[in-house]
Amino acid sequence: MVALTFDDGPSLRDTGRLLDLLAEEDVTVTFLVLGTQVASGREELLKRAFDEGHEIGNHSYSHAIFTGLKADEIRNELEKTNDLIESVTGSRPTIMRPPTGAYNDDVVSVCSDLGLAVINWSWQSCPEDWNHHDNPDHIAEHVIANAQNGHIVLLHDTNEASVNAMPRMIAGLKERGFRFMTVSQMLSFLGEDHPQPGQVYHYMTLPSS
Repeated sequence: MVALTFDDGPSLRDTGRLLDLLAEEDVTVTFLVLGTQVASGREELLKRAFDEGHEIGNHSYSHAIFTGLKADEIRNELEKTNDLIESVTGSRPTIMRPPTGAYNDDVVSVCSDLGLAVINWSWQSCPEDWNHHDNPDHIAEHVIANAQNGHIVLLHDTNEASVNAMPRMIAGLKERGFRFMTVSQMLSFLGEDHPQPGQVYHYMTLPSS
């Protein structure tokens, strides 16, 4: 199993067609959204993603780097975005991803208080998708070649090349026998209490039998 995750959206240009493709392929993913993006007239895209079974997580309000903020500023970034997501979808997020993946004790403490697990990623799929804006085949093949069972893959639905890579990526991962899950669905295989607020996840490891 693998969890594909998309940061920084929703994108007016690319998220809608990504959702079209995911629906055609019967693939569910996780969107880590920015409050500023949602609040700029993209509420319908967020609602559509949620209604079609995708997980919605918090990626901050303004993409501020949390390790440079005080605890109350981190809380404000997360609470504003949580409130916005809940107002659109009727559901409050249980996962977040800090911008650039940077976190410290303050981030973990605030997330624990807010009931949010910290979701980073398993290997550096990014900057591959940022550094190859004209080469979706490279992005697809990089993910196909590196994915392993339980991996959380970082992508961006604000990057046209990443979205263009998805048909090949999905086909290649299916050929390798992967199933697609949201982050929370996949991590639930660790036990009913996962993902846990305040815990940092980079991948899912199956518990020993």
